[in-house]
Amino acid sequence: MNEIDLEYIDRVLAGVKEHYKEWVDSYSPNPLSLCQFAYYEQCASKECCKNILESGASIALGNELVVNGICDWIIYNSELALRHKNLGILTFERIASGEWFSDVDQPEKDWPKMIKK
Repeated sequence: MNEIDLEYIDRVLAGVKEHYKEWVDSYSPNPLSLCQFAYYEQCASKECCKNILESGASIALGNELVVNGICDWIIYNSELALRHKNLGILTFERIASGEWFSDVDQPEKDWPKMIKK
């Protein structure tokens, strides 16, 4: 990861906060929470929100995992990805597809415990 990659992450997260600025004070300043709320409010089908959520939700999720010490940012095949000590490399495509869940030999209710450090 270089400074340009980190600046990209910061720009995407700032874009989420700017796009949903009316919710930052009333709901949450956390970009992941803002994306979750936007999906809850069915904003993903709106043209103005679609692009923000397509890139912003993945980056916000990744950032949350990095900030909480669960994963590290990496560049994998020229793409931004995450590395988890037990699950290996998690591309955003792999996360979205749910493919990595097939590697997990635990019931769904235990997933939150399993991904923690």
